[in-house]
Amino acid sequence: MVASADAWVRSHRWVPDTALAVLLALFCLTMSVSTVLDSAWSTPARATLVVVLVVGHAAVAARRTAPFTAFAVVSAMCLVLVAAPGITGDLANRLGAPVPPILLPSTLLFAVVLYSVTADGTRRQSRVAAGIAVVGAVAVVLRIAFDEVVTASAPASVGPADGWLLFLIPAVVGCTVAPWSLGRLRRAHRRYLASQREVGLLAERARLASEIHDVVSHSLAVMVSQAEGGRMIAESRPAVARTVLATIADTGREAMDGMHGLLDALDPTERGGGAPQPTLADLSGLIDRIRDAGVPVRVDRVGDVGPLSPTAELTAYRVVQETLTNVLKHAPDADDVLVRCAWSPDGLTITVRNDGVSGAEPRTGSSGRGLPGLRRRVEAAGGELTVEAVDDAFQVTAMIPGTGGT
Repeated sequence: MVASADAWVRSHRWVPDTALAVLLALFCLTMSVSTVLDSAWSTPARATLVVVLVVGHAAVAARRTAPFTAFAVVSAMCLVLVAAPGITGDLANRLGAPVPPILLPSTLLFAVVLYSVTADGTRRQSRVAAGIAVVGAVAVVLRIAFDEVVTASAPASVGPADGWLLFLIPAVVGCTVAPWSLGRLRRAHRRYLASQREVGLLAERARLASEIHDVVSHSLAVMVSQAEGGRMIAESRPAVARTVLATIADTGREAMDGMHGLLDALDPTERGGGAPQPTLADLSGLIDRIRDAGVPVRVDRVGDVGPLSPTAELTAYRVVQETLTNVLKHAPDADDVLVRCAWSPDGLTITVRNDGVSGAEPRTGSSGRGLPGLRRRVEAAGGELTVEAVDDAFQVTAMIPGTGGT
């Protein structure tokens, strides 16, 4: 729902832009047109300037869908206003001098489209717009400062070198530098958000890859081990072979359920939010399947069971699953495998150790999953994973904090 709403907003950006264009027209265009119509210009001259102003305001509606086009249209409008002669009429009579058209309220459109092309246009368009803005600012200052009619009608003490230029120049520069800088800031903020979304997507992909590895790798290891054993005893001990086949079928069904759970997590609308993830209560079934595959597993539980978050419980289950799967794949002849769950006020410490097999360290592979993926999972849950290989023993220890731990 949120994604579809975001997509609708992106594809209908013209709606708020059109509203902005209408709002600017109500305030700026009406005052500008009123000033032009009250001038003593000829009717064709007034009509031409009104059309130019209307077109410039209409271009604001495309400030994000076609930012550089909108900027070019408004820049052309401002060029006409700079080049046009001073507006004469009642306003000019009250001020004592013709009014340069560039001082009309519609000139503020330039700041709007300059911001838009900087924020939403390409880098090249942003640089071109900055150059045009600098040239335009110089042209505006020169147009107003050295207007022949203004300087001719003004008192002798008023001229380009007087103090009013100290206000004019910062105002013109501010109307160009401020929107361009804000546009750059908006562009940088958008890049930052995009990078954060990309980091989140990569993290989610890594999490799903780890989940799929845990489900598929464990199930396939058990199924292959059972199939190999069943093949060897199928003729001599058919009753045992039937048990082996039943174990293979149960393991395959569990793998399918696990994959369905992952698919449901990707699309919760399909099956009411996804199948439940395994917890510590499911460890007994996991260990029984490993024992059925021929690996002698001892379980040692120490301390009073404490509370764990759902994420921590899933992590603990995956630790035991991954380490026992490694034993099954890489050390199937292990003499003794110990799974120790030690509870403390800080949380749960899981130790999986297989003894009596030389070189029993499992290969992690080049995919970066297995033990490296398990370490990332444990660290994401706030815990710590250590791997030790001493003589003919291999040990994996995971400390997972509880909900009451630090």
